Amino acid sequence: WRYIGMQPKLKLLVAFGQVVAAVPSVYDASLPNGKYALWVRALEWPHFVSSISWAVPLPCVYGGYMAVLLISSFWPLVLILLVLLGSGLRSCGLLLGARVAEHPSLVLRTFCIKTAQESLPPALWITFLVVTSVSSRILNTFLCEEFADDDLTGSVKAYLHDDYRLDCASAEYVRVKAWAFALISIWPIGVPLLYTALLITCRRSIAHRKPGTLLRATRFLWSDYKPGLYWWEAIDLARKLTLTGFVVLIDEQHRAYRTLVALLLSLCFLVVQPILKPFQAAFNNWLAFIMRAAETLIFLAVLLFNLCGETCATFVRGDSLVLFFLVVSSAILLCTLLSLLYLLVQEYTATTGLLHLHSTGAPPQLTLSEDIVYHGFVSHTWGSGQDQAAVIKRQLQLCLRGVRIFLDVDDLTDIGLLEQYIQQTACLIFFLSAGYFASYNCLREARACVTYSKPIALVHEADPNKGGLTLADVHRECPSELSAYVFDGREIIRWHRIAEYQHVSLKMIAQHMLLACPGLSKARLAAGLYFRKELVCSALDFPRAVPLVVSAHNPGAHAVARELCDTFIAVTLAASVDEQERATSLEAFIASRSFCAFFFLLYLNENTYCGGEAAHLTEQLRNMHDHDAARILMVHENDDARGACAFRICMDRTPEDLKTSGLYKPIAIAFPSPPHRAVGLALAAKQLGAKVFSLPQRVSAGVTLFIPATRQSAAEFSLSQWAKLRRWLRRRRGVVAVFPPPLVVEMTSN
Repeated sequence: WRYIGMQPKLKLLVAFGQVVAAVPSVYDASLPNGKYALWVRALEWPHFVSSISWAVPLPCVYGGYMAVLLISSFWPLVLILLVLLGSGLRSCGLLLGARVAEHPSLVLRTFCIKTAQESLPPALWITFLVVTSVSSRILNTFLCEEFADDDLTGSVKAYLHDDYRLDCASAEYVRVKAWAFALISIWPIGVPLLYTALLITCRRSIAHRKPGTLLRATRFLWSDYKPGLYWWEAIDLARKLTLTGFVVLIDEQHRAYRTLVALLLSLCFLVVQPILKPFQAAFNNWLAFIMRAAETLIFLAVLLFNLCGETCATFVRGDSLVLFFLVVSSAILLCTLLSLLYLLVQEYTATTGLLHLHSTGAPPQLTLSEDIVYHGFVSHTWGSGQDQAAVIKRQLQLCLRGVRIFLDVDDLTDIGLLEQYIQQTACLIFFLSAGYFASYNCLREARACVTYSKPIALVHEADPNKGGLTLADVHRECPSELSAYVFDGREIIRWHRIAEYQHVSLKMIAQHMLLACPGLSKARLAAGLYFRKELVCSALDFPRAVPLVVSAHNPGAHAVARELCDTFIAVTLAASVDEQERATSLEAFIASRSFCAFFFLLYLNENTYCGGEAAHLTEQLRNMHDHDAARILMVHENDDARGACAFRICMDRTPEDLKTSGLYKPIAIAFPSPPHRAVGLALAAKQLGAKVFSLPQRVSAGVTLFIPATRQSAAEFSLSQWAKLRRWLRRRRGVVAVFPPPLVVEMTSN
């Protein structure tokens, strides 16, 4: 529900239907031909759902219009009381389970809070659905229609528009009118005042997304709108009540003014809506604009119908006018829906850069505690980390909607208030680069973290060409009194510049920040975060087997090949035979197998091209380069624990003829330390021919479907999922096939 943002879309459609449903009775818009009325009745479903008339035939209710008015007005209140009762019983069960009966005052307070928290969201939904229909019924009590009583004297009698049996001059009508005045204070006036009071009470928490019981209970009113326009729900409710009810207070002699007021009000909102853009999602703003435009067209048509005596001569007949408006409106609506579909696709594409929770599939809602202003504070030294800190802030703002990050160049007004900024921040981000702990202000920020016990996310710049340094140097620079608090029990996030690896770093930083937000439970965050189009091994599959050749003279290459096999489903790893048995030429290997193409793994680390192995490796590389079927898969080790070295060192060791022949023309895939290493494995798999897995919408007869070819994805595919997939394919005469990726063969020299 939240993942696709259905709540604001449903509210807009319901609100439009509520306005349209009130047009025939409030504006006396009767259609000339009944066949066209079917087009309009299709839009009256919200009024049908929110009215009690579908369950109780009101004209047959004993007691006349008084009973009809009371039943229509009080059945939603009875439903709300039932919700309140159910929430109270549930709260009692929770409190009894918590065993807090020894504190009566605490029990009563907790009971009231939990009951209100449970019952307020459904109660708000009920009021939203029924307020227009109930208010219209109440306000229609004041709508009387006059009829000629005596042609000779010219006397007239007025009868209630909703029930012509009730004389507006009778004593019964006086009683009905008295009840209507009382009910006005509950529905057409009371509900908007309730919405306004709740929003005013929560205004500060809404503006800063600070969690609270009342804030969570009133999400229905504010969560779809921008923080600065949290009051839009109350304004929109006043608009609906005016269009569907309050205009009936204009007497029958000036009935045309009702339509004129409605038309002017719709035009006003048609202009204001695209200027303010109150919704957070662009698609919802466009949908609201289309609803306002459609309402404007409807009221314009109603105005022409009411003036049909002057207009119908042009259109020959009244039903021709109706047909004209229906055709034009339908064409506009069709074009609009196509445009909205395009905007929806564009919005989906734009939100692929947002982080989403695995537990809910929706972007996280960031919150702040009392006296906290910023979600994150990027602490860095200007000499070596200024550019990277700006990138971190900008990227976090792009992937976390509504996040507030403190960066000195943007937010610092007084250097003397540095400790105060730390106190007002939920999570500190230390960017560890050269000279960080030698900076006086960075030490002030670190000591303030200790003073206020702030959580820390440690981001490490490891590239010496970009102001980085080793972790050993970082520990050595840190003062001893800060070392325990800063480093003990904390993971260090390595900063990367390549987008696929940088996404992992951003997810880890965001995870630390979200853990410091009070409104998000650790259980939800435990499942982790993801980008919609991020590259993961479990999303890849191989359409065909790919042989991977590994040289015995490339130290560490065999371990990397086995790492690929452990990540992806491998069938054979032919690397444990005796040296004499595997001493075969490349030509013999190709001739003994039917593969058209294969990949040769070149693993670049601190031992590549060193010692007696270098000559054998370079000779094999020359043979691979001359063979048409050979492809080079180049992997560059970036993990210090596995022998990482700078790429230029490997380049310097490479013979000149290999460099000039274009050996390094393909980009080497970096294999950093975990968790970024999984991205390197996925990039290597893509270079080997893996494709992003997606279940096709249609499967032709006899098609073989390849599922994700990783050990993790196969393990996560439950037996029930396997059974459903097989049954789904069997109906289409398809076949399930798990195809193994790399077949790894180790090569030696002749």
